[in-house]
Amino acid sequence: MKYSLFNVYRFIILSVIWLLFSVNAIAQEWIYTVVEGDNLWNLSEKHLDKVTRFEQLRRLNAIENPKHMQPGTRIRVPLEWIRSNPAAAKIISFTGTASLQRAKKSLSDIVSVGTMLHLGDQLKTGANSSIAIEFADKSILTLHENSLIHFDHLSAHGVTGMVDSRLNLVQGRMDTKVTPAVGPGSRFEIETPSAISAVRGTVYRASVLKEGTASNIEVLRGKVAVSGGNKQLMVNKGYGTQVSAGSPPLPPRELLPAPTFDAIPNEITQINQRISWSKIDGA
Repeated sequence: MKYSLFNVYRFIILSVIWLLFSVNAIAQEWIYTVVEGDNLWNLSEKHLDKVTRFEQLRRLNAIENPKHMQPGTRIRVPLEWIRSNPAAAKIISFTGTASLQRAKKSLSDIVSVGTMLHLGDQLKTGANSSIAIEFADKSILTLHENSLIHFDHLSAHGVTGMVDSRLNLVQGRMDTKVTPAVGPGSRFEIETPSAISAVRGTVYRASVLKEGTASNIEVLRGKVAVSGGNKQLMVNKGYGTQVSAGSPPLPPRELLPAPTFDAIPNEITQINQRISWSKIDGA
Protein backbone atom coordinates (compact mmCIF):
# COMPACT_ATOMS: atom_id res chain seq x y z
CA MET A 1 0.00 0.00 0.00
CA LYS A 2 2.84 2.37 0.86
CA TYR A 3 4.60 1.58 -2.42
CA SER A 4 1.39 2.22 -4.33
CA LEU A 5 0.83 5.53 -2.55
CA PHE A 6 4.41 6.57 -3.30
CA ASN A 7 3.84 5.89 -6.99
CA VAL A 8 0.68 7.98 -6.93
CA TYR A 9 2.53 10.92 -5.37
CA ARG A 10 5.39 10.55 -7.84
CA PHE A 11 2.94 10.50 -10.74
CA ILE A 12 1.25 13.68 -9.50
CA ILE A 13 4.57 15.51 -9.07
CA LEU A 14 5.83 14.46 -12.50
CA SER A 15 2.52 15.51 -14.06
CA VAL A 16 2.75 18.97 -12.50
CA ILE A 17 6.35 19.37 -13.71
CA TRP A 18 5.37 18.27 -17.22
CA LEU A 19 2.46 20.72 -17.21
CA LEU A 20 4.72 23.59 -16.15
CA PHE A 21 7.20 22.83 -18.92
CA SER A 22 4.34 22.52 -21.42
CA VAL A 23 2.89 25.90 -20.48
CA ASN A 24 6.34 27.48 -20.78
CA ALA A 25 6.85 25.89 -24.19
CA ILE A 26 3.49 27.14 -25.44
CA ALA A 27 4.32 30.65 -24.23
CA GLN A 28 7.45 30.58 -26.41
CA GLU A 29 5.71 29.53 -29.61
CA TRP A 30 4.36 31.71 -32.40
CA ILE A 31 1.15 30.40 -33.97
CA TYR A 32 0.80 30.86 -37.73
CA THR A 33 -2.56 30.34 -39.45
CA VAL A 34 -2.29 28.80 -42.93
CA VAL A 35 -3.86 30.74 -45.83
CA GLU A 36 -4.65 29.67 -49.39
CA GLY A 37 -1.48 28.90 -51.37
CA ASP A 38 0.76 28.26 -48.35
CA ASN A 39 3.11 25.31 -48.22
CA LEU A 40 5.57 24.40 -45.52
CA TRP A 41 8.64 25.10 -47.66
CA ASN A 42 7.59 28.68 -48.48
CA LEU A 43 6.56 29.24 -44.86
CA SER A 44 10.01 28.09 -43.70
CA GLU A 45 11.78 30.25 -46.28
CA LYS A 46 9.79 33.34 -45.28
CA HIS A 47 9.87 33.12 -41.49
CA LEU A 48 12.58 30.77 -40.22
CA ASP A 49 16.22 31.54 -39.49
CA LYS A 50 17.21 28.42 -41.47
CA VAL A 51 15.28 26.83 -44.31
CA THR A 52 16.78 23.53 -43.17
CA ARG A 53 14.39 23.65 -40.19
CA PHE A 54 11.67 22.65 -42.66
CA GLU A 55 11.74 19.00 -41.55
CA GLN A 56 11.78 19.93 -37.85
CA LEU A 57 8.71 22.10 -38.39
CA ARG A 58 6.96 19.30 -40.27
CA ARG A 59 7.60 16.80 -37.47
CA LEU A 60 6.62 19.24 -34.72
CA ASN A 61 3.21 19.82 -36.34
CA ALA A 62 2.73 16.23 -37.61
CA ILE A 63 2.15 17.47 -41.17
CA GLU A 64 1.70 14.60 -43.62
CA ASN A 65 1.59 16.61 -46.85
CA PRO A 66 3.77 19.74 -46.54
CA LYS A 67 3.00 20.80 -50.14
CA HIS A 68 -0.75 21.07 -49.56
CA MET A 69 -1.92 22.42 -46.22
CA GLN A 70 -5.53 23.13 -45.34
CA PRO A 71 -6.26 26.89 -44.97
CA GLY A 72 -7.01 27.68 -41.34
CA THR A 73 -4.53 25.10 -40.03
CA ARG A 74 -2.59 26.45 -37.04
CA ILE A 75 1.17 25.91 -37.26
CA ARG A 76 3.26 25.99 -34.08
CA VAL A 77 6.63 27.70 -34.57
CA PRO A 78 9.16 27.88 -31.69
CA LEU A 79 10.20 31.49 -31.18
CA GLU A 80 13.90 30.59 -31.30
CA TRP A 81 13.46 29.27 -34.87
CA ILE A 82 12.12 32.57 -36.23
CA ARG A 83 14.42 34.91 -38.14
CA SER A 84 15.59 37.97 -36.17
CA ASN A 85 16.78 41.19 -37.80
CA PRO A 86 17.63 44.78 -36.75
CA ALA A 87 14.64 47.15 -36.58
CA ALA A 88 15.60 50.83 -36.45
CA ALA A 89 13.45 53.48 -34.80
CA LYS A 90 12.80 56.88 -36.41
CA ILE A 91 12.47 60.46 -35.18
CA ILE A 92 9.07 61.75 -36.35
CA SER A 93 8.92 65.07 -34.49
CA PHE A 94 11.58 67.33 -32.99
CA THR A 95 11.65 70.75 -31.33
CA GLY A 96 14.53 72.48 -29.55
CA THR A 97 18.02 71.01 -29.30
CA ALA A 98 19.36 67.47 -29.02
CA SER A 99 22.51 65.40 -29.48
CA LEU A 100 22.79 61.90 -30.92
CA GLN A 101 25.76 59.72 -30.05
CA ARG A 102 26.10 56.81 -32.43
CA ALA A 103 27.25 53.44 -31.08
CA LYS A 104 30.42 53.31 -33.18
CA LYS A 105 31.26 57.00 -33.61
CA SER A 106 33.12 59.45 -31.41
CA LEU A 107 31.35 62.56 -32.76
CA SER A 108 27.66 63.40 -32.35
CA ASP A 109 25.31 63.20 -35.32
CA ILE A 110 22.82 65.85 -36.42
CA VAL A 111 19.28 65.30 -35.11
CA SER A 112 16.33 66.00 -37.41
CA VAL A 113 12.94 64.60 -38.38
CA GLY A 114 13.57 61.36 -40.25
CA THR A 115 16.81 60.48 -38.42
CA MET A 116 17.05 56.71 -37.91
CA LEU A 117 18.05 55.35 -34.50
CA HIS A 118 19.92 52.06 -34.12
CA LEU A 119 21.08 49.59 -31.50
CA GLY A 120 23.64 51.19 -29.18
CA ASP A 121 22.75 54.82 -29.99
CA GLN A 122 22.05 57.32 -27.22
CA LEU A 123 19.90 60.42 -27.55
CA LYS A 124 19.93 63.48 -25.29
CA THR A 125 17.53 66.43 -25.33
CA GLY A 126 18.33 69.99 -24.26
CA ALA A 127 16.26 72.51 -22.31
CA ASN A 128 12.76 73.27 -23.68
CA SER A 129 13.10 70.40 -26.16
CA SER A 130 11.19 67.25 -27.06
CA ILE A 131 11.53 64.40 -29.54
CA ALA A 132 8.90 61.89 -30.72
CA ILE A 133 10.25 58.48 -31.79
CA GLU A 134 8.41 55.79 -33.75
CA PHE A 135 9.43 52.14 -33.48
CA ALA A 136 9.05 49.35 -36.03
CA ASP A 137 5.71 48.24 -34.53
CA LYS A 138 4.35 51.83 -34.61
CA SER A 139 4.81 52.35 -30.85
CA ILE A 140 5.52 56.02 -30.05
CA LEU A 141 7.85 57.41 -27.38
CA THR A 142 8.09 61.12 -26.54
CA LEU A 143 11.33 62.17 -24.86
CA HIS A 144 11.04 65.43 -22.90
CA GLU A 145 13.62 68.09 -22.07
CA ASN A 146 16.95 67.34 -20.37
CA SER A 147 16.53 63.61 -20.88
CA LEU A 148 18.98 60.88 -21.89
CA ILE A 149 18.00 57.53 -23.36
CA HIS A 150 20.02 54.53 -24.61
CA PHE A 151 18.72 52.14 -27.27
CA ASP A 152 19.76 48.78 -25.82
CA HIS A 153 17.88 46.46 -28.18
CA LEU A 154 16.00 47.12 -31.44
CA SER A 155 15.01 44.02 -33.40
CA ALA A 156 12.12 42.34 -35.20
CA HIS A 157 11.22 38.69 -35.66
CA GLY A 158 11.28 38.69 -39.45
CA VAL A 159 7.94 39.76 -40.96
CA THR A 160 5.80 38.27 -38.18
CA GLY A 161 5.00 41.72 -36.76
CA MET A 162 6.70 40.88 -33.45
CA VAL A 163 9.15 43.62 -32.43
CA ASP A 164 11.56 43.66 -29.47
CA SER A 165 12.44 47.16 -28.19
CA ARG A 166 14.42 47.67 -24.98
CA LEU A 167 15.49 51.12 -23.83
CA ASN A 168 17.34 52.66 -20.89
CA LEU A 169 16.09 56.02 -19.59
CA VAL A 170 19.16 57.33 -17.77
CA GLN A 171 17.72 60.72 -16.85
CA GLY A 172 14.68 62.88 -17.49
CA ARG A 173 11.17 61.78 -18.43
CA MET A 174 9.24 60.24 -21.30
CA ASP A 175 5.73 59.27 -22.40
CA THR A 176 4.92 56.15 -24.40
CA LYS A 177 2.03 54.83 -26.46
CA VAL A 178 2.82 51.15 -26.99
CA THR A 179 1.25 49.01 -29.72
CA PRO A 180 -0.49 45.82 -28.45
CA ALA A 181 1.54 42.61 -28.66
CA VAL A 182 0.99 40.33 -31.66
CA GLY A 183 2.86 37.31 -30.29
CA PRO A 184 5.22 36.03 -27.58
CA GLY A 185 8.20 37.77 -29.22
CA SER A 186 6.60 41.23 -28.88
CA ARG A 187 8.41 43.23 -26.22
CA PHE A 188 8.64 46.87 -25.15
CA GLU A 189 10.72 47.45 -22.05
CA ILE A 190 11.98 50.62 -20.36
CA GLU A 191 14.78 50.39 -17.82
CA THR A 192 15.66 53.23 -15.43
CA PRO A 193 18.43 53.33 -12.80
CA SER A 194 16.00 51.88 -10.23
CA ALA A 195 13.29 49.97 -12.14
CA ILE A 196 12.29 48.00 -15.22
CA SER A 197 8.83 48.38 -16.76
CA ALA A 198 7.49 45.91 -19.34
CA VAL A 199 4.40 46.89 -21.31
CA ARG A 200 2.15 46.08 -24.26
CA GLY A 201 -0.82 48.07 -25.54
CA THR A 202 -0.26 50.72 -22.90
CA VAL A 203 0.02 54.50 -22.50
CA TYR A 204 2.24 55.49 -19.60
CA ARG A 205 4.88 57.91 -18.34
CA ALA A 206 8.29 57.26 -16.79
CA SER A 207 10.65 59.72 -15.12
CA VAL A 208 14.00 59.48 -13.33
CA LEU A 209 14.24 61.44 -10.07
CA LYS A 210 16.84 62.37 -7.48
CA GLU A 211 19.94 61.95 -9.64
CA GLY A 212 18.89 58.47 -10.70
CA THR A 213 18.12 57.08 -7.25
CA ALA A 214 14.37 56.77 -7.89
CA SER A 215 11.88 56.49 -10.75
CA ASN A 216 8.18 57.27 -11.17
CA ILE A 217 5.91 55.13 -13.36
CA GLU A 218 2.40 56.47 -14.15
CA VAL A 219 -0.13 54.44 -16.17
CA LEU A 220 -2.72 56.28 -18.27
CA ARG A 221 -4.07 53.28 -20.19
CA GLY A 222 -3.64 49.52 -19.88
CA LYS A 223 -1.28 48.16 -17.25
CA VAL A 224 2.47 48.00 -16.63
CA ALA A 225 4.59 45.35 -14.91
CA VAL A 226 7.14 47.28 -12.81
CA SER A 227 10.16 45.49 -11.34
CA GLY A 228 12.62 46.66 -8.69
CA GLY A 229 14.45 45.12 -5.73
CA ASN A 230 13.72 41.59 -7.04
CA LYS A 231 9.97 42.25 -6.80
CA GLN A 232 7.39 42.84 -9.52
CA LEU A 233 4.22 44.92 -9.22
CA MET A 234 1.37 45.27 -11.70
CA VAL A 235 0.22 48.90 -12.01
CA ASN A 236 -3.18 49.48 -13.59
CA LYS A 237 -4.68 52.42 -15.48
CA GLY A 238 -5.02 55.57 -13.39
CA TYR A 239 -2.33 54.59 -10.88
CA GLY A 240 1.37 55.16 -10.40
CA THR A 241 4.27 53.90 -8.33
CA GLN A 242 7.73 55.04 -7.28
CA VAL A 243 10.78 52.77 -7.20
CA SER A 244 13.97 53.61 -5.31
CA ALA A 245 17.25 51.95 -6.27
CA GLY A 246 17.50 48.47 -4.72
CA SER A 247 13.95 48.60 -3.32
CA PRO A 248 10.66 47.08 -4.49
CA PRO A 249 8.01 49.32 -6.09
CA LEU A 250 5.81 51.21 -3.64
CA PRO A 251 2.09 50.29 -3.51
CA PRO A 252 0.26 51.96 -6.42
CA ARG A 253 -1.36 55.33 -5.74
CA GLU A 254 -4.19 56.85 -7.72
CA LEU A 255 -3.10 59.59 -10.12
CA LEU A 256 -4.56 63.07 -9.95
CA PRO A 257 -7.38 63.71 -12.45
CA ALA A 258 -6.63 65.49 -15.72
CA PRO A 259 -7.27 69.25 -15.58
CA THR A 260 -10.39 70.81 -17.08
CA PHE A 261 -9.50 73.73 -19.35
CA ASP A 262 -11.52 76.93 -19.32
CA ALA A 263 -13.17 77.96 -22.58
CA ILE A 264 -10.65 78.29 -25.43
CA PRO A 265 -11.58 80.57 -28.36
CA ASN A 266 -11.96 78.92 -31.76
CA GLU A 267 -9.55 81.44 -33.22
CA ILE A 268 -6.54 82.96 -31.45
CA THR A 269 -5.69 86.38 -32.90
CA GLN A 270 -3.06 87.67 -30.49
CA ILE A 271 0.33 86.51 -29.28
CA ASN A 272 0.85 85.42 -25.67
CA GLN A 273 -2.73 84.19 -25.44
CA ARG A 274 -3.32 82.91 -21.91
CA ILE A 275 -5.01 79.54 -21.34
CA SER A 276 -6.32 78.67 -17.88
CA TRP A 277 -7.65 75.53 -16.24
CA SER A 278 -9.40 74.47 -13.07
CA LYS A 279 -7.44 73.99 -9.86
CA ILE A 280 -6.76 70.38 -8.85
CA ASP A 281 -6.51 69.57 -5.16
CA GLY A 282 -3.15 68.04 -4.33
CA ALA A 283 -1.43 69.26 -7.49
